[in-house]
Amino acid sequence: VKEKEQEYVKLTNLLLDNTTKNVAVGQEFNLIANFEPENASNKEIVWTSSEETVATVDENGLVKAVAEGTALITATSKENSEINASCKVIVEKKGIEVEKIKISGANSVKVNSTVELNATVEPENATNKKIIYKSQDESIVTVDEMGYIKAVKSSDEPITVTVKLTYLGQIFTDECKVYVDFNE
Repeated sequence: VKEKEQEYVKLTNLLLDNTTKNVAVGQEFNLIANFEPENASNKEIVWTSSEETVATVDENGLVKAVAEGTALITATSKENSEINASCKVIVEKKGIEVEKIKISGANSVKVNSTVELNATVEPENATNKKIIYKSQDESIVTVDEMGYIKAVKSSDEPITVTVKLTYLGQIFTDECKVYVDFNE
């Protein structure tokens, strides 16, 4: 009995798990290539860096941040060089790492009124303090980039307001419940 030959499946696309990545000098991370179709016969790829002085990459997609700057890490199909995918790696000077973020302030607001929430980053001298505020339901409570919340209409249920900060790929969050006071 002769075994059936495996049909050759041509690679049509290549994607990376990240298209942009911010890292600190000295950090390393793995880029993962995803193949389309998943059962492609030839999954051999070549990894390259546009700026070896900023970030290097080995044959397995392990990226090492060497110095401040930007590098484009590219995975290219060995079989067809027109099939490739890239990740922009932004290497930043290592700063003081964020340990946590905490939200405080008013937890109730009257309809058509505005109150301020305060988000604090610890330690106080952490490098990145870019905080993003988000309301669970903007039709009831809005929040701006400075942490001011406004009740648009009343609600029987509290609305969750979340603060988020991303530092070198690590995400820090906290949240609070905001109650809308029915007295306008």
